[in-house]
Amino acid sequence: MVVTSDEPVAVNEADFLVTELRRRQRRLRCVVVHSLIPSKLAAGADERADRLASAADPAVQSLSLAEREIADIALRESAALGRIRSWDADLLLSEARNGEITDVGSLLDLGAAVRSG
Repeated sequence: MVVTSDEPVAVNEADFLVTELRRRQRRLRCVVVHSLIPSKLAAGADERADRLASAADPAVQSLSLAEREIADIALRESAALGRIRSWDADLLLSEARNGEITDVGSLLDLGAAVRSG
């Protein structure tokens, strides 16, 4: 199993590891990609940004910047996942969580989230 995030350096490192595992004829069961933006947040972010930007209230308009950033992140994630899918391994995705993996309990929670997603 290879674990990565969608960040460019992490994907490059995982790509190297996948290549080496295959070169050494080792089995690759799956790739886990963690810390992804929640899909419910990413879906429709562009449309929400457009709608908010055209609002009369400047405070509401400023929210369009946050939505645009969410859309940009989702686009980068999509590109990274496309590259990871090219490795031809089972893919397990885990969306961003409230905390980092700091102990066995949080690792078990991550496992449960991956299985249920």
